Amino acid sequence: MVLIANDDLIAGTLNRNGLVTGHGNRWTRERVTSLRSHHRIPVFKPADDGIEPWLNLSKAARLLKIAPKTLRLAAEAG
Repeated sequence: MVLIANDDLIAGTLNRNGLVTGHGNRWTRERVTSLRSHHRIPVFKPADDGIEPWLNLSKAARLLKIAPKTLRLAAEAG
């Protein structure tokens, strides 16, 4: 997730998905930072040119010239 989000956004995403830390706590920016640092995962850095290295579902479907629902179903099916 560090390719697309800072530690605050990662913490929020983990909490919204009902994930907790190994000690059963909610995620905070500090906990994400600590975990990232412990595992030597680099910090999020926005692209210098403003072009991000990822696509959302709608952009990916448009690029593939298929309906977003088709792409979602394919992703869910693995």
